[in-house]
Amino acid sequence: SVALPPAPPPGAPPPPPEPPAPPGYPPDWPMRPPVVFGRQPYTVGCSTQCRQNGGCYRAYWSSFTAFDGGLIPGFRGNVTIKRCTTIIIDFDLDLQFYSIVVW
Repeated sequence: SVALPPAPPPGAPPPPPEPPAPPGYPPDWPMRPPVVFGRQPYTVGCSTQCRQNGGCYRAYWSSFTAFDGGLIPGFRGNVTIKRCTTIIIDFDLDLQFYSIVVW
């Protein structure tokens, strides 16, 4: 007996379905944290002395209001962080300073 090859398919397979639509974008870029300007007051962990003298504040290093004069300290700068102020370093700080004074 002789074996014959199978018969060819009746036609080409159907095309694949259309890909789904891309997702919509959120209102703001997800890879960027919210921008916070200015000093923000806080009370948890604030000492009594600070509360009596205006309260405690926190600010991001990259915020122009974090330091007096509105200038962000740069290479070989002198940095002074006042009492009752918390500075949050919000980026890779790879700079050389002459001094950092916290009082």
